[in-house]
Amino acid sequence: MGKTQAGKSALVEHIKNYANPNYNIDRTLLGNGYVSKTRIPQTFLVESTLPVYEVYKIATGETISLDNLSAKFDDEEDYRDFVMSREKDIGMRISPQNANSPTEPVEFQFLDTPGTNNTSESDTAHASNIINEMINIRTFNLIVIVVSYKNRLTQEQKLAFEYYANVFKGLHSRIVFLHTHVEYTEIHHSNEMHHANMDMTNKTLSKIFRLHDSEVVFDEDNFQEYSSFTIDMVSKKRPVINCLIRNTIREILKKATEPPAILDTSSQNISRIYKTTHPTKFNDDERKRIKQRFLAEAAKMPRVEEVEQIDVGGEDFEQVNILLIGDVQSGKSSLVETFKLYADSDYVVNTQHITQGNSRFADEKVKVTAFLSDLHTVQIHRLKASTGRYDVVDLEGDAKTLSEEAFAELINLDHNGADTVIIAPNSTKRYRFNIYEGPSLNESAKNFEKNIFSVHRTLFESKAEFHQVLFTLAPGPITIAIRTTIQVCSDIFSDLSSLFSFVHTKIDYLKLHISNKQFQDSMKERTELLQRCIQSSAAPFMIDCNLLSSWPIQRAKTYNVVHEILKSAISQTPIALKSPLMKKTPKMVSIDTYIKWQDHIAFQDTQKEITQNNKGCVELRSKIRQLGLDYKTKNQEVNSAKNKEDVATRDDMEVVFEDKFTAAAEPYPEIYSKTMTFKKQPRMVEKVHMVADNVEIEQELGGEGFNHWKIIYRHKTGAAASLVVKLYAKKHDSAGNPVGETEELAKIRHERLDLEKQLAVVEERIRSKWHVQKEYRLLRTWISRETLPKAVMEDLTKAEVYEAKETPFDKVKEIYLKSCGVFDTDPCEPVEQINILLIGDAQSGKTSLVEAFRLYGDTKYVVDTQHITKDKIRSANETVKITSFLADLHTVQIRKLKINTGGYDVVDLEEEASRMTEEDFEDLLNLRPKHAETVSIGSNGAMKYRINIYEGPSLNESDENYEDYIFSIHQTIVKSEAQFHQVLFTLAPGPITGARSVITTFCDIFSDINSLFSFVHTKIDYLKLHIGNKQFKDSIKERQEILQQYTQSAATLYLIDNNLMSNRPVQRGKTMN
Repeated sequence: MGKTQAGKSALVEHIKNYANPNYNIDRTLLGNGYVSKTRIPQTFLVESTLPVYEVYKIATGETISLDNLSAKFDDEEDYRDFVMSREKDIGMRISPQNANSPTEPVEFQFLDTPGTNNTSESDTAHASNIINEMINIRTFNLIVIVVSYKNRLTQEQKLAFEYYANVFKGLHSRIVFLHTHVEYTEIHHSNEMHHANMDMTNKTLSKIFRLHDSEVVFDEDNFQEYSSFTIDMVSKKRPVINCLIRNTIREILKKATEPPAILDTSSQNISRIYKTTHPTKFNDDERKRIKQRFLAEAAKMPRVEEVEQIDVGGEDFEQVNILLIGDVQSGKSSLVETFKLYADSDYVVNTQHITQGNSRFADEKVKVTAFLSDLHTVQIHRLKASTGRYDVVDLEGDAKTLSEEAFAELINLDHNGADTVIIAPNSTKRYRFNIYEGPSLNESAKNFEKNIFSVHRTLFESKAEFHQVLFTLAPGPITIAIRTTIQVCSDIFSDLSSLFSFVHTKIDYLKLHISNKQFQDSMKERTELLQRCIQSSAAPFMIDCNLLSSWPIQRAKTYNVVHEILKSAISQTPIALKSPLMKKTPKMVSIDTYIKWQDHIAFQDTQKEITQNNKGCVELRSKIRQLGLDYKTKNQEVNSAKNKEDVATRDDMEVVFEDKFTAAAEPYPEIYSKTMTFKKQPRMVEKVHMVADNVEIEQELGGEGFNHWKIIYRHKTGAAASLVVKLYAKKHDSAGNPVGETEELAKIRHERLDLEKQLAVVEERIRSKWHVQKEYRLLRTWISRETLPKAVMEDLTKAEVYEAKETPFDKVKEIYLKSCGVFDTDPCEPVEQINILLIGDAQSGKTSLVEAFRLYGDTKYVVDTQHITKDKIRSANETVKITSFLADLHTVQIRKLKINTGGYDVVDLEEEASRMTEEDFEDLLNLRPKHAETVSIGSNGAMKYRINIYEGPSLNESDENYEDYIFSIHQTIVKSEAQFHQVLFTLAPGPITGARSVITTFCDIFSDINSLFSFVHTKIDYLKLHIGNKQFKDSIKERQEILQQYTQSAATLYLIDNNLMSNRPVQRGKTMN
């Protein structure tokens, strides 16, 4: 037993031929490449004495041993030549020394079963019939699991094998694996890839069956593999190959003469077998779990490098690239196999490629198949019975002149009545055709977005120029889904839309007869409909890709259609897919529309709430301000009255704080903060009077109206300074109210405190609603776009958001927002927004500059070196990326250690560059952290800003995607509705002539903001800032004048070394400033 098209029926025919050399293989019993010809389990008998075959030299009669054949030849070519020896040199015969063979014939009874997969949805019925036959037979000497070497083990096959492994409990000792379609020419010991793949397949199969072997304890890391055989199923007039085939069959039959295993037919076991769920009955959850398990198991297996195909060479020939797309079962894979068969008549068709269209787990990637061709045609010759000579057949002409019956007879002529001749072209030129075969595309399928993105990404990343786009169509109505699919493909691959052609597959050539008006009208109508879909006069091709057809005229017609297709391809001007942006599919647009509608409602509701809360805030602030004035007025009246009383009777407190700084004692005390504190006690601070000279107050806590007070302060400069504070406090009573406070004042104070608490709640509510509004604005950037960049599409397809039964709208929103950079920010933070647009060429230091900005905003930020190195790839950032961070616009003071005293001197780098020698200035720049340090100045208590850096893709006029990138930046700026404060253009060292076109173009397109232009010269060696380097200064001055001419403005020029790996404090301090 085995999968459909694994070679079971061919094996049966070879066994019959082995048992009876006069038996002719019946090819009508073989499968058709799609569905098993074995409809029901059937038995047959053969008798054999198990003869051994040998090969010998024709010239001398000397026997040639085939034992360890591969090891006898060091050179693979010598081995291949021997295996392919012809009958004129090598003969085959039964070995006279047949001592190990039985003297009497042995009778073998075979139970041949239908294929396990892809059998017209009849797997469960076949399984039931197989089980019934097994129960009837009960005793088995051998169970041969037939596996095609050319076909990968799909997950569906593994599921089927696992099912039968469970059914076969008690029979596992008699299981062997037979790997068919193994070309004997490929098994030389030097072919490590072949042997590794064989080992891998056998290990995988053994693991599946051993897991259900009731006779052994399964150990995942140490299990015994089953016996296996390999065989080449293709009959050739090659004695060595035929001998190997026959002796392999003998080994299998000899294995079957060993003692049998008996199936347990107890009611308990029979019930267990019938209750085992067949894989076709699995629900989606079960199938998903199985898929995850298979993937996990595959990850544990040692990997063997997979080779899709043998390299056909021809790299020096003219390359012709063809994109092949179409729906499932539309004939794509069959067409590829037909191409290869046309190019090489000895090619053995790979049925795996054909049948895979049925597999649920079919490959979702683009497969590239290459072949060489000289574009020959095939001439048809028909035998004329009266003369015994051949006439040339004009099939198109005969379709018009012959009767329908005569034409049908012509089409179905066999090799006895017709022959074909290859007609070489006039030119000796050969071409290398590369067929990019995409996964199945149908707009109604749940994986459509994933598959079409896979095609788009492969085409764009290949950078290949395409000559033709073929869309395959099977017979049947062109449904709305198919038309929509074609239109979407035409839009998404709009660069290639002029190359579209349609291939109608599975055409019965008999219908080409002129009398079949219905077929001709139908094809005309289909062609017109398809041409309207893509608004083009695309030429149709009609072909029958029945690869198992042996009728010479039909095969010749197929080859000539292939010739027309390929000739059409080379006649077209090749075009590359230029745009990295992929157009949204209808499903994506509908989902975006729903999200837009959903969030628009949320935005309006949120806006109403914010408006109402803002009104409440205004009212509360007004009341709080008025209550403060009322309290102050009433308090002054009370104090005025109390001042007339005897001071001795008052229970108030006056505290005086004083601090002085002298220039000599602490020349650089500004980095040290000091504190004055009035600790919590049963008194309320009524008034604070402060006199500060050359002292900066960093923070003040408590004070008037509180029972505590504290300030943090520091010396501003090295000059003398002083700070005097007088604090007046009132004693509290047992209730916690200030002594002497009237009921009216207390009422005002408590009312104000209550209102302040209410205000804090309302303000927090407003901040929480800002997030919804910010999300909405960011979402509009993506929702309103017709196209998406590769990175966003990749996130969407990986998340499988378009494959779920119910679309996870929240997941789509999350990916969109992540792409906007929203999760790098705190959307509820009420700080002023500063928007900067950052542009420049690849390797001009844009990304490093962004990282330097982030390091300036947060000294604890860990630089993303991977982020920096991505800038080496011109297309790494194909859209605008938004990076957001907080900054207080502090400066960085550079301090150098005084070796003698241990103190620090402040370094004015600009002054030192003009005062020091060049050598001393270099030493200063290279001071290590133990000899220099940096201190942030003006950060504590300063206002913070939200800095939003809009980092554009790399811009270079020579880049083929230059216009797309400019458009991407423009779209992002327009749709962001942001007000920009600055446009930074980064320039690396070197000539700037190449930047002229980019700058002038940018200034024209973004004329509204070109007054904000500034230039950042990156990767500057700060040593060049020394006054002695006049050449550098003149160069910078000249560059600035040129750049200002480009922008027609007084654009600022910044010089920076954004080497974030440097640990030199002086250089780092200069960069931060």
